[in-house]
Amino acid sequence: MADEYVSKAVHDLEIGRINDEQARQNKRIDRLESRAEAISELASSVKVLAANMEAMAKEQAKIGDRLDELEAEPGEKWKKAVWVVVVALISAAVGFFLKGVMI
Repeated sequence: MADEYVSKAVHDLEIGRINDEQARQNKRIDRLESRAEAISELASSVKVLAANMEAMAKEQAKIGDRLDELEAEPGEKWKKAVWVVVVALISAAVGFFLKGVMI
């Protein structure tokens, strides 16, 4: 029966070793929890950033459409001016022709 019991010194050494291991594990858990919190904050930030980028992309598309309209406007005005000149020349030619035929 005497072999089943350990001395107080051995018991205290074993308890000290267990307590040291527990302290090391607690430190590791604290670091892991800190990292998990940082990753969670990073994920939240990325989510907000993605939403902002999506809104910016939509606004940029609107700006692109408005820019296309602004760039096309001078071309449309030029086409109208050319059309007016062509119509005027055709009208003058027809008028000249009709004047020659009527005389």
